[in-house]
Amino acid sequence: MIQGTIIRVAGPVVDVQFTAGRLPALQEALTVTAEGTERTMEVTQHVNETTVRCIMLAATEYLARGMEVAADGQGISVPVGSQVLGRMFNVLGDPIDGGAPVPVPGRPLPEEYRTENVGFVEAGCCNLLHHINTVKRSGVSPVVCINAFVTDTKAEIAKVRELCEAAGARVALSTHWEHGGEGALELADAVMDACNDKTEFKPLYSWDMPFKERIELVAREVYGADGVDFSAEASRKLADIQKRDDANELGLCMVKTHLSLSDDPGVKGAPKGWKLRIRDVLTFGGAGFVVPVSGSITLMPGTGSNPSFRRVDVDVDTGRVKGIF
Repeated sequence: MIQGTIIRVAGPVVDVQFTAGRLPALQEALTVTAEGTERTMEVTQHVNETTVRCIMLAATEYLARGMEVAADGQGISVPVGSQVLGRMFNVLGDPIDGGAPVPVPGRPLPEEYRTENVGFVEAGCCNLLHHINTVKRSGVSPVVCINAFVTDTKAEIAKVRELCEAAGARVALSTHWEHGGEGALELADAVMDACNDKTEFKPLYSWDMPFKERIELVAREVYGADGVDFSAEASRKLADIQKRDDANELGLCMVKTHLSLSDDPGVKGAPKGWKLRIRDVLTFGGAGFVVPVSGSITLMPGTGSNPSFRRVDVDVDTGRVKGIF
């Protein structure tokens, strides 16, 4: 990082002086702090060997000659991809719609993620609440584990607990990463209590239901989709599988990104008004599964006939793990 000094301000145009031979590149982002607020400008011209001319991307009030400017060698970058659909940002990529900032690779994590923000926690819990309702619909008692870290505040943890308990779930605070088994005792008690509940498990579908209807039911009831769009290839394969004599003996195993309720990993929260896209259907006869493949997810290669895990063991006398390498 190199430091410069403002020598001229004329409307949105700011001239910054640096040491000779150490000028920032064209289109590089420079920052200056005025009245406690960091402001960004972009280098548009090399005036001479010591001076660059910039365009300020914010108001230039409170800027004055002599203020220090920092150049870290980075250009202006903004979030891209499906995670920004429906959002509103300024030219610097900062949200102006009241939503949480979208982290950008190569840029520092936004301050909102490093300080207490109960509002963002509450907004993000819509995804968690969706999963709680899915578990409850199956007739099972849900348990939520809050995996607490030092950056989580008491108010944020309390909000998660409040929302989950209101939705009908048991909640346990766990610090097992820090305190080992003792840090998970509250979670263990909550799971034991849930296991002692009188429950009645209800499968989502019967095995004699046609595969297309099963997939549509999973999409609506589990993922919250409005429906399913099947590719021509997927529809053809499902029709062939449905004709099999053992069709009612085959289970369904959905292949979908875990990063979103939808088939698009960039879509967060509990999205509405979307359809699940099934592009292919695979059959694993040995396991007895019909496997619809959604979105652009990539499948993992199969395990070899003699996988390495067979040679991993624990010496019960010493506790030493062997066979990993």
